[in-house]
Amino acid sequence: MKLIIEDEEGQRRVVPVVSDEITIGREDGNTVRLPERNISRRHARLVRDDGFFVIEDLGSSNGVRINGDRIDAPRRVQEGDLIQIGDYDLGIEGKVEPVLAPPQMQEARPPAPMRPAAPPVSAAATGDGGSTAIIRVSDLTRTAARVASRELPRSDRPRLVGLSPTVRGQEFALDRTEVRIGRARENDIVVDHASLSRQHARLVLEDDDWKIVDSSSANGVRINGETYAMSALRPGDLIELGHVKLRFCAPGEKFTLPRETEPAPAPAESVRKPRLPAPAVALLALALAGALAAVLFLKLSKPAATEDGEMSAEGAVKAGDLLFLKKEFLRALELYEQAAAKGENPPNLAKATEEAAAQRIDQDLDRAIAAGDFDRAKGLLEKCGENQAHYCRKAREEADQVQKGYAKLHLDKGRAAKGIKLEGCQSEARLVLAFDPANAEAQQLLGQCAPAPAPAPKEVRKPPPAASQAFRDAKARGLLNAGNALTQSKQFPAATAKYQAALELKPSGPLAGLAYRGLGTAAVYAGDPKAAARWFKRYLPYVEDAATREQVEKLIRQYSGE
Repeated sequence: MKLIIEDEEGQRRVVPVVSDEITIGREDGNTVRLPERNISRRHARLVRDDGFFVIEDLGSSNGVRINGDRIDAPRRVQEGDLIQIGDYDLGIEGKVEPVLAPPQMQEARPPAPMRPAAPPVSAAATGDGGSTAIIRVSDLTRTAARVASRELPRSDRPRLVGLSPTVRGQEFALDRTEVRIGRARENDIVVDHASLSRQHARLVLEDDDWKIVDSSSANGVRINGETYAMSALRPGDLIELGHVKLRFCAPGEKFTLPRETEPAPAPAESVRKPRLPAPAVALLALALAGALAAVLFLKLSKPAATEDGEMSAEGAVKAGDLLFLKKEFLRALELYEQAAAKGENPPNLAKATEEAAAQRIDQDLDRAIAAGDFDRAKGLLEKCGENQAHYCRKAREEADQVQKGYAKLHLDKGRAAKGIKLEGCQSEARLVLAFDPANAEAQQLLGQCAPAPAPAPKEVRKPPPAASQAFRDAKARGLLNAGNALTQSKQFPAATAKYQAALELKPSGPLAGLAYRGLGTAAVYAGDPKAAARWFKRYLPYVEDAATREQVEKLIRQYSGE
């Protein structure tokens, strides 16, 4: 199995997967090192889990996306999935060998010496695992037909005016019908900031209207605070590319950048200045000297900058510390990581990483509540658990609202299923009770959704004594074959019922062994390893072949956790 890594320029490298855990990040010591600035020092990890690989975000600043969706919990990945980490696209090539497969289904034949089947080789293990093509949104954009870019007359050129500190006061003219903006030098507008992707977005003039198109960037495009993949632009719109803010100005529009601090108005010339007595003059001189010292102190305490105007490592740590004290942990972490990339070791980095992850959960929780997505809100609340980070404590203040919204959502679903699908009705009620065991409405609904009492079983006429065992064996064989077919079609509860019905007939030894093995196999595929271990223990006495017996014992140890 291999991990394919592709950057924005289309350059690929292949990393063989030879261990059960792969760490991904910017610092040395990771299994896979990605040096771009929008990669955190320890960004993510891939862990082998029961025949699959699971990817986990390690509290990174820019997150991990699977097939375009940002993950907020460990997620299973497989061949064909697109993993996006910063400016990199990753994909898995080849198949993951499962640790061990349960015994293969075998048809129940008429009385003959029982021959337990050998375990099947998983389809995943026998696949050739051909080349995996990583398909990116940017690739699809490049293949679409585009109108050739043309230069605009000066009178028709809008402009972007920088508002955030990195670009404050800078003006970028949109002099062609298509302008690319990003961190890389090949863009038409280059903004060297860690939160921008190498190719972040395109601004396009179509039918006399300007539009902005996200180029599958890591941190996205926001217009007036809302995230868009593509949006029309209007004069005065606030564009946010990562943490960089720009104002869209129409051709010829007059726009004056507001001052960060307004100076006090000067005294009018017509006002006559009163003459101060000598003691007052002395006091005033002392006050002026103190003010001058304060200004000098503030000037010296400002974060230092490098010769090219970029904030120095020491300056980034100081600015990050101020934001840390204000509990703006996401912004503080960004500055700390900039400082770390330049060799500084910010003391608050580890704490800021933990607190920033909690702040991101709290932000996502607010959005989920506002959107009425209480399933996601519940998952985010549980992700905080008992974490004592500031924003996790803040998130737990929303617990009552999430509990009420989640209960209403699933109680409404349960009531809609009542009288139509009893299992669905019960399932929704149980979801509410799992989150809120004291919910009276859910308890009442669960009782209303209970199935009707089963009719009394009809009396089964016993076969003649001489043919009773043969009759039971024949019927048991039919039930076992039906159970095998249901297992193959993934109808595990129905398959389990067939195997149990076969056991109730008290068939001869070989058939009883096949029934126990069928129950164990169905339990494995249904995701109940403890039940699987229990049934395989019952099956073990019927196994005669030494190799098969060794395999069954290994399965019992695996599924029972011994």
